[in-house]
Amino acid sequence: MKTILYFAAMTLLISACGQNKSNDIPKSAPVVNASQSESNLQNLKNVELTDVDGYFSTKRVTSPEVMLLNEMDFDKHFHPAKTLDNVLTLIDFDTQRAGAIILPETKNDVTISLDSSYLKGRTLNIVYSIMQESAERSFTITPAKIFTFDASLSIDSVAFYNGNSIVKFAVK
Repeated sequence: MKTILYFAAMTLLISACGQNKSNDIPKSAPVVNASQSESNLQNLKNVELTDVDGYFSTKRVTSPEVMLLNEMDFDKHFHPAKTLDNVLTLIDFDTQRAGAIILPETKNDVTISLDSSYLKGRTLNIVYSIMQESAERSFTITPAKIFTFDASLSIDSVAFYNGNSIVKFAVK
């Protein structure tokens, strides 16, 4: 009986200690500007972003980095990660544009979420967030989120928002 109580107490202690979140990668929340008027909100058009699965990043970064990718850049920075049960998403660069968010190498499980994407004027705005778990693995990963959007969108720029951080690219 004492042994069972001891193991139950140890299990409770270990699981309680695992609830702390690591601060290695900055966490973020979606940007919401409460001062936007109704007329501004009516000018927004939601844009569908499609996840690209089955690739790993070969690019090493020291801080979070966002990218717009043409076919040559995509082939340079991402390679197929074929396993028995995953399916590679094929990108048609004639009809789609690709983007990516790459984070520094870590031993923690990291989730990159694309929270929203909308067209305002001729700018595609992409809001994303990052969540990192505290439990470390015995191996490292380079977290990356790859996505595509319709190349026929009439845009001049793409802006990435992560909390208070904004990165904007001109589209050629």
